[in-house]
Amino acid sequence: MDHLLFVEGVIATPVDDILKLAEASPPSLYKHFGSKDGLITAALERRLAVWTRYWDEAMEQAGTQLERVLSVWPALRAYQTTSLEERWCAFSGTTAAIKDKSEELTAVLEAETRLLRTRTAALVDELGLAPRASARLTNELVIAYLGTMAMMLREPYLHAIDDGEATARSLLQAALTRADGPARDLVDELVAAGQASR
Repeated sequence: MDHLLFVEGVIATPVDDILKLAEASPPSLYKHFGSKDGLITAALERRLAVWTRYWDEAMEQAGTQLERVLSVWPALRAYQTTSLEERWCAFSGTTAAIKDKSEELTAVLEAETRLLRTRTAALVDELGLAPRASARLTNELVIAYLGTMAMMLREPYLHAIDDGEATARSLLQAALTRADGPARDLVDELVAAGQASR
């Protein structure tokens, strides 16, 4: 079902196709989910839980503080190669496709945005940058991630992820270069890690 909704598209996928794949009747759909909107909400809730696990694992596997800040890209790479090969972000696609959203659907879409912003902010805060510099870098990394999502529509997704990660690494290096104190000392570590990954 996820393939129909998030690869074929939430608007392009008729309810009849979903019912046929699930071997379910219209009454069972409406009993369990209330509507197609309810079904999409449930599917997105499940995907958010899966995506969060991938990001949790990437953070745990990160060897350094800097790798933790950039962990969303290795998480995305693992998610796309071992989960569902979506054309791009299921959450962005749903946001763009459905104009009048239910409260429940709005809530899950906002939860995904909140995860991205709050977790990125928390990881950046670990670097010890000044508050304004930390907020600026957080915003830049969020934009780099969303840009990665958009580029996945235009080129092979692994290329888009690699390019997005390289952009994020450059933004991180620029922020650390401008910093004072201990954060400035992380520049050499970041440069060495970037050279080792080539």
